[in-house]
Amino acid sequence: MTTPVHLRESSPSHNGSAGVSEDASGRGAIGGRGFGQCGGGERSSYYRWKKSEGEKKVERSSSYKLTAEERQMIEAVKESYPEYRHRRIQGVSQQRGVYLSASAIYGHLKELGQVEPYERRAAPTCS
Repeated sequence: MTTPVHLRESSPSHNGSAGVSEDASGRGAIGGRGFGQCGGGERSSYYRWKKSEGEKKVERSSSYKLTAEERQMIEAVKESYPEYRHRRIQGVSQQRGVYLSASAIYGHLKELGQVEPYERRAAPTCS
């Protein structure tokens, strides 16, 4: 069994990341101890920062594309019931035998610019 080789930066002049090292597998280690134990922050924060250095956020595309009939049905329900949001439209579509996800309906309404902001209800209070 081999011991990982640490490529430790010895001074703060190297990209301002003194004490941060990577072993041969590319995993980061902070000063040889647990990241959160030294008061440096949470381990998850470090890895989120490390991951975001080289990667840009890519918009996800839907794996399911709505058919023309499904789009027309969503638009017809929205026209008949303009106060309905995506979850109520999903219920109406299920009553008609068309099973769509609420997120697919929301995405279509968003494309059409028919998503209205709504007021959240107040949390129940204990009396």
